[in-house]
Amino acid sequence: MFTKPSILRLVSATLILLFLPEGMLPAQAAPGSNPRFSKALAAPRGALPQTLAKPALSIPPAGSLGVQFVHVVTAENIYFSASYATMIDHPLTNGNPNAIIIVTQDDNPGHRGGVTDPHPIGLFYGSSGRWMIFNQDTAAMPLGASFNVIIPSAGAGVFVQKAAAAGRSIDINNALANGHPNARILVTPNYTPDATPGGVANFHIGVKYHGSKWAIFSQDGSLIPIHSAFNVFILPAVAGAFVQKATVENTGRIIATAIDNPLTNDSPNALVFVTPLYNPGGAGGGTVVDHPIGVVYDGTRWEIYNQDLAAMPVGAAFNVLVLVPGSAVFVHAVTAANGGGAAPYTKIDNALTNGHPNALAFFTPNLTASTLLVNHNLSAYYTAGQWAIMDQDAANLPVNALINVLVPSPDASVFVHTASAANIVSDSTIIDYPLTDGNPNAILLVTSNFNPGGVGGAYDDEPLGVKYDGAHWRVFNQNGVGMSAGATFNVLVLTAGPQAFVHTATLSNSTLSTTEISNPLIDGNPNAILIVTPNWNPGGVGGITDSHPLGVYYVGGKWLIVNQDAAGIPIGAAFNVYALNPPATFISAGAQDGWVLESREKSNKGGTLNAQAGTFNLGDDSANKQYRAILHFDTSSLPDTAVITKATLMIKRQGLVGTNPFNTHGGLSAYLGSPSFGLAALQLSDFQSAPASPLVANFGALPDGGWYSAILNSLGDTLINLTGTTQFRLRFTLDDNNDHGADYMKFFSGNAPAASQPMLVIEYYVP
Repeated sequence: MFTKPSILRLVSATLILLFLPEGMLPAQAAPGSNPRFSKALAAPRGALPQTLAKPALSIPPAGSLGVQFVHVVTAENIYFSASYATMIDHPLTNGNPNAIIIVTQDDNPGHRGGVTDPHPIGLFYGSSGRWMIFNQDTAAMPLGASFNVIIPSAGAGVFVQKAAAAGRSIDINNALANGHPNARILVTPNYTPDATPGGVANFHIGVKYHGSKWAIFSQDGSLIPIHSAFNVFILPAVAGAFVQKATVENTGRIIATAIDNPLTNDSPNALVFVTPLYNPGGAGGGTVVDHPIGVVYDGTRWEIYNQDLAAMPVGAAFNVLVLVPGSAVFVHAVTAANGGGAAPYTKIDNALTNGHPNALAFFTPNLTASTLLVNHNLSAYYTAGQWAIMDQDAANLPVNALINVLVPSPDASVFVHTASAANIVSDSTIIDYPLTDGNPNAILLVTSNFNPGGVGGAYDDEPLGVKYDGAHWRVFNQNGVGMSAGATFNVLVLTAGPQAFVHTATLSNSTLSTTEISNPLIDGNPNAILIVTPNWNPGGVGGITDSHPLGVYYVGGKWLIVNQDAAGIPIGAAFNVYALNPPATFISAGAQDGWVLESREKSNKGGTLNAQAGTFNLGDDSANKQYRAILHFDTSSLPDTAVITKATLMIKRQGLVGTNPFNTHGGLSAYLGSPSFGLAALQLSDFQSAPASPLVANFGALPDGGWYSAILNSLGDTLINLTGTTQFRLRFTLDDNNDHGADYMKFFSGNAPAASQPMLVIEYYVP
């Protein structure tokens, strides 16, 4: 429960009344009504809608497979009694000897860095109550080495496998793996399961299928010592779980095999996890990879490579897991129902944050459609299963105030930074991270986080900013107040571009307490959502503070950055700005969507169709004829010059007939027709008409709240029709399972009730 001493509440309230700027009513005056704001502003427009209310509550949480992050070796986290180990500091693992962790070395997260650790790695639980990543050959852990870490969500496929006897392999005994030669399995050695020391597996490991079971084996034939243990994660059937096989074509760089997957291509911040796989599908034969394995980004593709620079053998295979990204950006309205007026915090209701204590969020008050200011230092606060926006000075948030919220994909660019005695310098705390070190042009967004992971609680009730010290970025208190040990901050690292830029206050763009932004992405765009953090010295040059609670405000076709306490904006003050459009959501047209059934088995031609039902079918009927479906979206309202950054296709399950085709018919895929596969209306030839592209998306096999989602690849993004309609054809990989039984899943169509209709959610910007 959030509490502060009652005397602090009284003092805070008194100070607010005593020092309120002249002419401003407490939490009531709109920017346009205050003479200290820059100009006589137009009346606020109508209240902004909760632009993501429908899709944001339906998009599967990005971290549903577990909590994922990058761990970087620093002087601060090298284990004091063992230079070959580095301490993980995370709420889910601290003080938890039963935590299960999977680790892969990442040579250059975010395409920065480049420190290798070419040794067999494992995990052990130390006397400090922290888990360690360690080199099992006791070689020194190099500073700057980075590791992708996932703490899988608890389930039947997450467990510790122990060796009951010494051997060159140990069987994995689990119902999800036994008899399943196509299971995808990740493994990391665990020296201290249940805090009990076991055997050291000082060799390179992999997994293989033999008989009816999977096994963990030593690549060089070494005996796995008795009592050795391994963390095991049997991956669910999701789009991000796949097998990578080294071929002549993808081993152009001799030491590596390049991954070609839409989830990783052109994604330097992707988190990739890898375990060597001896014989994919349990096939006879196999390829040994007796080398330390890591992942590295080459500028366009992720590669799995031998860290000792040995040649990657053609035929080598690997189980791979990559995060399917999920993010949200929206305007949060403070209401009485979510805490406004009665509490110092307002709860956020969003699928990416509800029940996810390790989700990270960023806030900026939006003064445009509100008559209320949020003139306080804000923090993220997790309480009762929800993230909330908290006033750190314990003031109640006013009803109807609006706050911009960003929940980014949990990739390498977003992390929690904790201030400690080792990294505090006066009013600042030094960030030591590959994406920011030596990078004066990085654009950082920062929001205070009261209790990351829902654990602990530390205030930093000061106006925050970021500054570059010549080697590292720092989070600092702009008013010069000393930084407190234990204060924690959400940090997002962006690369400068159309959506992420630095705005500097000048004589020509600033008046009194506001500075006007000029950027084609947001000019004339009242629905843009801006997240802002003061930047003391962009590019490492300059140094001007603006020690006041900030907000953003739209008027006259321009967005302004505003000091909410009406203090003047200092000329030369700079601000990191991230500008986004709320996603555009399109609903499948019921009159044009529906299912088409094959005329006869293997004819590959449509025989019957239905465009009137409230559902469509995918799978096969009792005659082994395949069902395919068409979804129809009018995407003409997108700007003609829109650059699509992400498109998500979403369908909701209604029911099931026979066996689940996700288990028997391969993956569910989407193909794109632009503007259509023929006529706009559903027709029999839609079953077989050539698409405008090859496969553009794969659906995950696990729904969230009944919703199945597929993120379009880059080709699919470019083929979305900006001036008319866009159609998708959905089908399972296998036409049938040849059992002469009806096996199909029913999904809601565009004729269904509004809350269940198929959706196409598009994120974009206009250059």
